[in-house]
Amino acid sequence: MDEIEQLIVDTNYPAQKVTLYFRQRRGDKHVFVGYDGKELVETKVNPMEIMDGNVTPLLVLPMRMYDTLLRMFANNAREKGIQTENENITKGKLIATQDHLADLKKIVMKQLKIDE
Repeated sequence: MDEIEQLIVDTNYPAQKVTLYFRQRRGDKHVFVGYDGKELVETKVNPMEIMDGNVTPLLVLPMRMYDTLLRMFANNAREKGIQTENENITKGKLIATQDHLADLKKIVMKQLKIDE
């Protein structure tokens, strides 16, 4: 999948920190948007180049704080009705299963000649 925007999560377990990078594709260039403590900083890189520390991260935070923020973002998104692709697929499968069970119930009731 060729994403136009991507959040890159770099987890450093020994240091117990998480570094977030935000990348946008603009034409044939990739632009990393970071935050230097005062303002947003854009760094243009060729997609074939390897990041060598010249990209300013969007955010660096302790791992336990990242886990908490991630949970809070997920809860906030759910409250706003934003669903992930997996949630939509799961919901669709549940509805299909419910419909199938309702159809099976009708067939069984008819076979057993039971009125609902």
